[in-house]
Amino acid sequence: MWGGWRLCNNTISTDENAKKKGISMASRCWLCEAHEESVQHIFWNCKVSSELWQWSMNLFKINIQTLDFKNMIKAGDTKSFYIKDLWVSTVLGGTKLIWFARNRKIHDNGSIDIDKEKRKGLSNIQNAAFLSSDCMNNNQEDLSTIHGLRVPVHPRKVTLIKSCYWGLSSVGEVKINTDGASKGNPGKGGVGYFIRNCEGSARSAGAKGLGITTSFIADCQAIIQGVKGSASNGWLVASG
Repeated sequence: MWGGWRLCNNTISTDENAKKKGISMASRCWLCEAHEESVQHIFWNCKVSSELWQWSMNLFKINIQTLDFKNMIKAGDTKSFYIKDLWVSTVLGGTKLIWFARNRKIHDNGSIDIDKEKRKGLSNIQNAAFLSSDCMNNNQEDLSTIHGLRVPVHPRKVTLIKSCYWGLSSVGEVKINTDGASKGNPGKGGVGYFIRNCEGSARSAGAKGLGITTSFIADCQAIIQGVKGSASNGWLVASG
């Protein structure tokens, strides 16, 4: 079973970690066969893994100077939530591909086909796309990335701006605007109201804290406070 936490905590069974436990052994990287095997080398510095990561970064238009697990994950912070989801899955899936390729070389004497590993990586990204519920940025950069990955688009809902206005009350009436809200539902709430005459001039206003309440009760209390404020000033005809 592969887990990213093993990589974070350096608990992977590499030659380097075996030596730390006092096991004497000759060590080499099973992927490139040119260096000793360590977590840093096999996942980030080996020419095989480096080629895989460079291919991944090109797909996502990401540039990372120093390759390690922390930097790779943080690189997704500059992207939209949807692209970040795909990038994180690329990093986790990529480390798994590298480790499994290494194990096949040791136990099955298998060869490393980097193009085949890239196809597996792309398939993992496409599977992750169906699990993500986040949205992309509606711009050319994200569209280009998504086209290269061959995954579905997750467009952000377009903001629709509508104009609204309130009309003046009739002659002899006042207009009451109210609002109530709670921070949480339930949560600490408050209400406020504003009263204008038929010319639009401010005549009265008020606000009040409610303590713990729901958003519905806060809205109801706002209306009640507005009506009370109007009645206390002798304005008995009002519109909301």
